[in-house]
Amino acid sequence: MMHMWMWFGYDVGDLLFCGLKIDTRWAFALAWIALFFIAVLFEASKVYLARVQREAHLKLYPLRSDERRNLLCER
Repeated sequence: MMHMWMWFGYDVGDLLFCGLKIDTRWAFALAWIALFFIAVLFEASKVYLARVQREAHLKLYPLRSDERRNLLCER
């Protein structure tokens, strides 16, 4: 039976993988907490990657930033 969009229950059945059954309240809570932490780690890895890429860009092109360029410098 397919659940409706306003379904309040914890008997999810298979979640993400075949055989990973969510049929108790504790399994539902643990699956929710695990997915939450996986999402937080994923977002943190994107922020870290952006920081590393910015630092690498600044090391490769240190004088191309408009903040450091003087109006009287030679190009």
